[in-house]
Amino acid sequence: PLFRSASSPATFFFACGQIGGMAARGSGASPNSCTCDLDWPFSCTNCYRWWSAVALESAVNYLIETKISLNNSVARRIMFIAESMWIHSPYNSDWDPEQSAVYIDDFAWYALAYLRVFDLTKDDIWRQRAEAIYDWAYKNGFDRRQQLNSTSECGGFWWSTETIKRFKDSITIVELLHVAARLAGSITPAPNRTRFLDYAVSIWDWIYAFDNGSGLFAANGIMSTGALPEWCCNPLSRANDTRGHQCVNSRVPGMSYNHGLLMSTAATLYNLTGKAEYLTRGLQLLDAAYENLTNSDGAIRDLQRGSRSLVTVPSECGAYTGDPGSDFFSFKGVFVLHLNYFTRSLHDSGSLPSSALEKIQSIVANSSNNLWTKSRVAPPFNTIKDACNTMGHQKNASYSKYHWWWTTSNVSIETPPNSFLWFDKTGLTCTYEKNSPLIFWNGSAISSADCKQRCANVSYSNCSKAVFQTVENLKGVDAAGRSCICYACDGTPCHHCVTCLPKGKKACPTKNSQGCYTSSKVECNCTNNHSPPNCVLYKPMPPTGFNRDNTTSCSVPNYDAVLHVKRPYPPTNSSTSCKGRCGSNKTTNNTSCFCDSVCARHFDCCLDYVDECLPPEKQSPTCAGSCDSASPPHPLRGGGYCFCNSDCTNIYTDNNSYNGGCCGDYAWKCLSGPRDVICLDGRTQAQALSAFTAHYAVGSINVKTNH
Repeated sequence: PLFRSASSPATFFFACGQIGGMAARGSGASPNSCTCDLDWPFSCTNCYRWWSAVALESAVNYLIETKISLNNSVARRIMFIAESMWIHSPYNSDWDPEQSAVYIDDFAWYALAYLRVFDLTKDDIWRQRAEAIYDWAYKNGFDRRQQLNSTSECGGFWWSTETIKRFKDSITIVELLHVAARLAGSITPAPNRTRFLDYAVSIWDWIYAFDNGSGLFAANGIMSTGALPEWCCNPLSRANDTRGHQCVNSRVPGMSYNHGLLMSTAATLYNLTGKAEYLTRGLQLLDAAYENLTNSDGAIRDLQRGSRSLVTVPSECGAYTGDPGSDFFSFKGVFVLHLNYFTRSLHDSGSLPSSALEKIQSIVANSSNNLWTKSRVAPPFNTIKDACNTMGHQKNASYSKYHWWWTTSNVSIETPPNSFLWFDKTGLTCTYEKNSPLIFWNGSAISSADCKQRCANVSYSNCSKAVFQTVENLKGVDAAGRSCICYACDGTPCHHCVTCLPKGKKACPTKNSQGCYTSSKVECNCTNNHSPPNCVLYKPMPPTGFNRDNTTSCSVPNYDAVLHVKRPYPPTNSSTSCKGRCGSNKTTNNTSCFCDSVCARHFDCCLDYVDECLPPEKQSPTCAGSCDSASPPHPLRGGGYCFCNSDCTNIYTDNNSYNGGCCGDYAWKCLSGPRDVICLDGRTQAQALSAFTAHYAVGSINVKTNH
């Protein structure tokens, strides 16, 4: 901020997608430039990202583990960067989220980095800076809503201060859990030490309250993506408000950094409290990582999330034009960094079993060796096609660079679950007949939001879907008297006959008397009767007496329609779970979801449909063989749907899909985008440094003597 003394120029770790601050969108700044806006109240918003803090933490950890003196030129340079980041970065306790919404987890990374600087320097100002960020996050990100019929708070941290992104993602929660535990271990005065230890213990207990005490984990023991749905309270209660659903575990394995942060926190809490629970949990987390977060080479790996990283124009690497490196490529570096912390914490307290040390040394050695032998790019760099090369190669550099991957990627591309209470998709409608018993209400609405609210105002047993249409879907009659829909030249259904052609298309060869262009497959006469905007509310399908085959669905393109679908209830009983119901459309009364092969077409799959009813090889949706407008939606683990057509939106995070999102491999399978883009930038260098440092630090411990 401007009221800080700019005693040093702005210094930052550069990488592709650098421009991502609040001032970047529409600012005219190019992806390969960084400007500090002197008239902007939050300083260099264009230059700093969350992973900048991770890069700083990696560099500081290197100084600590190698015992480099603070008087060394390398140490002085790193400390100069740290001080500059504090002065110029917007990620600090002065940020006003009322003025600009932000992501809470981004701030937590800076608290973590500053705590590591405190470990290096023993200068309490860095601990104070981390403490101020934690207090800011607690004030702006902790869910203080009351539980239903209780004075207790819901708890847990929001991912974002933006109201439409109120997710309780694992990463935000474990970051702030770790910060609280580290603060408790670094503060001398008893009152503050107790305060932060109480924070840490309460957050830990919140995580392990899920699934009857098993915790916020997937079936394989890896920490899940987080709690669902949006605005949920906690695993034991709903909130005392209209949006306060009870939280459920997504049960979808999250990225490795969630797991690593929780593991290192377990070691910290064990050393602080001496309670065996934390040591036991920490060793369980290590075992799960050893079995499920390593590849065939024994190196740490993450499942790639989403096609944002598979841009078709590699020369573009702004945060809003496409980022070939993308954020998640830093995650496994964070895991290894915290595996280093976990090892040091337990080793220094004499609590690290030799069997655990052997597993840790195997992971870090295999990761480091794979990184060196399979990912390293040695100079000269003039022949390397680097998608993140926005500043020009340093052709005369003597150091090596590293790809974001540590081994060749051959795993599937994952699509995270959708956390929203409503699934909203523009351009889709339902094809149930007008006199269908499914219709709960049909009438005029002033807007799509008004139509959706009408459905929200009644119970699930009365309304499960709403369709808003600006113009009634026009059907015609073919020569045999069967209903049909007129088509555009390219074979896609028209949205209304008088303007049947898509924008920019030339006239079709055939045009009937009603002014409707038709495909060669069917000659359809349009009725041409328009209606004012209307809203149709649909009941859930009844247990018997309704045809659920492919002739009816809610996944039919209609460019004048918007589909709204209520999220099903959590899978807690026979009416809301697919357990024992797979393949059958026979249901009980009050059923809110289905488990048959066409549930995705009707957008009424139970939340556990993928886990319960699909074989493992089909649980990760793929666009292979389904890259067209007629392809059905794909159900996602944990809820939601993804698409493989040109109307899909390619926006989501590693933990959450957004409505109408593309399936993870859409750009790869449907747009011929590259599977593995070469990207050499600040993120890849930082994660490589963490791996090599962990190998050095952990590898030096003798397994037999544990010294």
